[in-house]
Amino acid sequence: MREFIEDKETWLVERMEKFRLPAAQEEQQLRDGRWLRHDDRRTLDGGAIGMRIDITDLKQREEWLGQLFDANPMPMLLCDGDNLDIMHANQAASKFYGWDAEELLSRKPISP
Repeated sequence: MREFIEDKETWLVERMEKFRLPAAQEEQQLRDGRWLRHDDRRTLDGGAIGMRIDITDLKQREEWLGQLFDANPMPMLLCDGDNLDIMHANQAASKFYGWDAEELLSRKPISP
């Protein structure tokens, strides 16, 4: 499978580190634009079992959802469910609150 790799040396080092782990999962973009998820497990005898899943449709839906979030005219914040840290803010939220996205992400919620 012809994949899209910008830095081959870094890719090889990272791939060998993952190969030594008991389990690893990664996403890979191919040169034709498709995406694969690799799920690899090491066996007790030193072998490996790998599964490859085409996630191209999933990646496309993620991209569309991101575009809808960013372009939404309503201020929207995506927050961590445990501590309410702001993980992502759309452009409308930046405009509404008067802070750029980086500054919004550094803000902490106010406890009631």
